[in-house]
Amino acid sequence: MFICTRWAILLNFHAEISHLSSVEDILQVLIIFCVESLEIDFALLFSERHLLLRVLPVLVVLATSSEKDCESLYKKVKINRLLTIFKNDPVIPAFPDLHLSPAVIMKELSVSFPYFSAQTRLLSLLAPHEITSRELLDYQRRYLIINHIGNIRAEHDDFVVRFASAKNKIVLLKSTDVADIEWSKEVKGTMYNMVVEGLELLSRWTGLVWEQSAWKFSRPCKDADSMASLGNSTTFFDYEKVVRYNYSVDERKALLELIGYIKTLGSMMQHCDTLVADSLWETIHLEVQDFVQDKLETMLRTSFRKKKNLIRILTDMRTLSADWMASTSKPDIQHSMETDESKENIFYPRPVAPTTAQVHCLQFLICELVTGGNLRKHGGLFGNSGSGICADDLKLLETFFYKLSFFLHILDYS
Repeated sequence: MFICTRWAILLNFHAEISHLSSVEDILQVLIIFCVESLEIDFALLFSERHLLLRVLPVLVVLATSSEKDCESLYKKVKINRLLTIFKNDPVIPAFPDLHLSPAVIMKELSVSFPYFSAQTRLLSLLAPHEITSRELLDYQRRYLIINHIGNIRAEHDDFVVRFASAKNKIVLLKSTDVADIEWSKEVKGTMYNMVVEGLELLSRWTGLVWEQSAWKFSRPCKDADSMASLGNSTTFFDYEKVVRYNYSVDERKALLELIGYIKTLGSMMQHCDTLVADSLWETIHLEVQDFVQDKLETMLRTSFRKKKNLIRILTDMRTLSADWMASTSKPDIQHSMETDESKENIFYPRPVAPTTAQVHCLQFLICELVTGGNLRKHGGLFGNSGSGICADDLKLLETFFYKLSFFLHILDYS
């Protein structure tokens, strides 16, 4: 029932939001976020990337409901950027037995959104089953696991060895009564990096399984003769054409091998989650405190010194998440702004990770800082040269913003 009426839900939603005066701005902000996130590959989990890909074509249709809206959108996001994203991912997994296509979504919605029918460049995109033989090989090289299994095998073997080594060092560290502080930070930092890398590998490999499945569903086997040679039945269900008879022997072997790697890696990381939890929390605590106690103080003393409207946001970020109990003393912000002294705060990491609420609040404050509360400015979130923030500080804020998103996944793991 939901699949049959999915566009009815969207049409009702569009009718409701059309009364809002700022709906165009909201849609454009969401589109810019999706485009930038996909272009820089900002997604630790494959499900996040697939979510962005599923949402983007719908947002584009909603945001181009008039000629004025189209002009406004394409000034901020060039249409070639959208075309590149849709061409790179012609098929998107939705459920294990259901795939979506940006081209099909936009063509279906063009019937209900008449003005979008004028977007010929977007509507000329090919659906997965329409892809020509010349382009087909390129997509097969990307979607079929058999073309990646060699590299995956090497990645798996290399990671298992390095993860075991990092785990052994953690065990050794815990058994040592008095350990060198720098060595302790290095060991815990290495384990944190290994966990991030492990989650990235698991996400990428699982995403490959989903994407290959979606690709196979979008292009069922059409060779009846070859199917007949595999069985006695002369009647084939559609499901058999996309699953049973749509994989060669080598493709099935590669799929099973990859699933084995996913289960092995996931099991290995799961078995030591309690062992490494303190190390992960302490590393995250160190990252957050280094930023809010040291880097923000430097910004307050230099580039933000005379920007009173931005100083409030920086001080809010410090008040929200600075762990002064882990520091030798709480610095005098006003004094540090009035002098050019560069005094580094000394603090000791503790296995106390920030809460989810703190992470989201920090991200919100960073957004407010770099946009001035106006997300309509050109250049996106961190590409806005008119924000008045120097390039070095903007890069620090961008790096920390994306790290915060990764922290949430690490905390879920631990």
